[in-house]
Amino acid sequence: MTDRYEETKWFEKYPGYKLGYKLIGHDKSRPVIVFVHGLGSNHTRWSEFMANTLLVHHFNLLRVDLMGHGLSLQRRRVTRQDWSADIAAILKHEGFSDAFIIGHSLGAQVAIEFAHHYPEHCSGVVMIDPTFPQLLRGVLGWARRLKWLIWCLMWVAFGLNKMGLRRRHFGLLDLWQLDKHTRIKMADQQSITKLYMNPLADLHYIPVANYLQDIFELLRPVSHLEEVHTKVMAIVSTGAQISDRKGTIQQMQRFPQTEIQSIEADHWPLTENPEQTRAIIEQWCMQTAMVLEKPGPGGLGE
Repeated sequence: MTDRYEETKWFEKYPGYKLGYKLIGHDKSRPVIVFVHGLGSNHTRWSEFMANTLLVHHFNLLRVDLMGHGLSLQRRRVTRQDWSADIAAILKHEGFSDAFIIGHSLGAQVAIEFAHHYPEHCSGVVMIDPTFPQLLRGVLGWARRLKWLIWCLMWVAFGLNKMGLRRRHFGLLDLWQLDKHTRIKMADQQSITKLYMNPLADLHYIPVANYLQDIFELLRPVSHLEEVHTKVMAIVSTGAQISDRKGTIQQMQRFPQTEIQSIEADHWPLTENPEQTRAIIEQWCMQTAMVLEKPGPGGLGE
C-alpha cells in the first residue's frame, strides 16, 4: 500500500445524515490533518495538494465534503457550528483524538468554529484567506448588504425543495481541472475574481438553497477569536478584491497564538500560487507537530 492510497468513506451520523470524505490514513499513531473547502466547493479543492504534498509521509490526511456539498450532498439547513460538529464526529468515528484543521475562506471560518468548540481535539489551525463579513468587498460586499434577503431566499428555496421542486442530480465539480484551465486564462491577463465569482457556473454543481446557505454562513459574524488558544496560522493574499487585507491581518492578531504569512494571490492561493502555498502549510504543520510531540520540562509523567 503506497503512502498516497486514498479511500472514499462514508459516515452516517444519524439516519438520513450521511457524510462523505476522503482519507489517506494508514497509521493511526500519526497525527491527522483535516482539509475543509470553501463556498460552493468540495473536496477536490485539495486534489492537487494531495497529489504533491510531502505531508502524506508524516500525517493522515482527511478531506471532507461539508454537508450540502460533493459526496455529502443533501438539502437541509446547517450552520458553521453544525459543520464543525460533523468534523468532530468523523474524527471520533475514525479513531482520531485530535487534528490539525486547514480551511480556505468559508472553510477557515469552520476551522475557527472547530477550534472554539472542540479545543481538546484541535492541535492547530491553518486558515487560507480567512474571511470576515465586515471586511468583504465586491460581489460579496454587496451580498453582505443584502444578507437578510439572502436568508429569505434560502428558506424559500429549502421550502420548494421540500415540496419536491428540485433538481435531482448534480455532477461533481473537479476543481483541480478547473484550476488548470483557470491558470491558462490568467496567463492571458483574465481576472481570477471574474472567473471564480460566478454563481451561475457554481449552480451546475450545488442546489440553489445550499449555495445561498453557504453565502449566508459566510456573512455571519466570526466571533470568539480571543478564546481560541490553539496555534493559528493564516495565509493572507496580497490582493484585495474580495476582502480588505489590512483588516484581515488586524482580525488575525486577535488570536492569542497567531502567525501570518503573505502570499502573492487574490484569494485563491491554491489556484494562483499552489507550490508556495503548499510549502508554507507543510513547513508549519511539520514544525508545529514536532513542538507538540516534545515533552514538557517535567516529562510526560507529570
